[in-house]
Amino acid sequence: MTRPGFVQGVCLVANVVTDRAFRVDASREAIDAALEELATHDRNASLASGSGRVLASGDDPSGAGLVVDVGPSHGDWLDGYDAALAALAVAVPLGDVPPAAGTVAVVGLMLDRREADRQADALELSQMLEALGLEVRGAWPSLDGLAAMAQVGRAETLIALPYGRRAARALAARTGARVLDTGLPIGLAGTADWIRQVAGATGSGERAEALIAAGLDRAAPRLEWVVPHWLLHRRLFLSGDAPRVAAWADAFRELGCAVVGGTSDQVPGPDAVDLCIGGRPMVQAARAQGTPALERGFPSPGEHVVFPAPELGFTGVLGMVEAVINRLSLSAVMRHWRVKDGPPADPLPSTGRPADR
Repeated sequence: MTRPGFVQGVCLVANVVTDRAFRVDASREAIDAALEELATHDRNASLASGSGRVLASGDDPSGAGLVVDVGPSHGDWLDGYDAALAALAVAVPLGDVPPAAGTVAVVGLMLDRREADRQADALELSQMLEALGLEVRGAWPSLDGLAAMAQVGRAETLIALPYGRRAARALAARTGARVLDTGLPIGLAGTADWIRQVAGATGSGERAEALIAAGLDRAAPRLEWVVPHWLLHRRLFLSGDAPRVAAWADAFRELGCAVVGGTSDQVPGPDAVDLCIGGRPMVQAARAQGTPALERGFPSPGEHVVFPAPELGFTGVLGMVEAVINRLSLSAVMRHWRVKDGPPADPLPSTGRPADR
């Protein structure tokens, strides 16, 4: 499998931040190839091949506005994403209004496309923070542009997700804000831990347990029948960026799954795993050997979202579980079609979901 490169990561940030241009040390051909891939991943993409908002080292920036120089193109797409955010953190005007008590901003939100799933992630984070009684001063990057992103200069605490650590520190050096490094709020325990960590650092611990209890009360009953009949002992292979894979591995394990591997280039065959979850390169490798696969992550040209469907928070757990069990069901039905005397077309056992649920 081939992982997206540095240039793709820069293009993802440029796709979100439409009022700045970015210069990257790469050829025009490499940039246009990355933009073509982005257009298949994001049906709402703001960029196309030949765009003047992502410039090669020799391109003329005339009329492009402020050019953010990303620097040497080393690493993969996560490095490019991080570098583009860090370059913005140094270059963008923030104003001189001092941070106010009880204010936070999120730095390093993964917005790999402008579709409803990533918009929902941004909203999910904002709602959790507001439920803790905190005033949210925006996120980096933001679909609302640099005017909204400049509001992070007024945040007392910068919540640094794994995709924006460098940017958070660059911003804090300019504003004096405190930086709180966190993981991703993914899974039941992962989301609860994230809420407690943020609450502990911001003095909002009294509200944290109520928020967690409400989230679990909403999610747990919906998972009660799913875990024993669909997820228990299911073998999953996860592919994608390391922070996301690690978070989802923990989330699936707490739901009874066996995570047999992840992030490597070697996709297991159908005898070793029940489902592979990852971006298009992994899906192609899995299908080549007959292993069921669910396309999620970057790039995902075969999976698009028109209705809010976050991956983050307690709501994100339910959405991912729904997608997984539906794909497992589909693969069971397809085996029944293809294999004589194969598994039953109805993949649920006769003692499956109770009729009154």
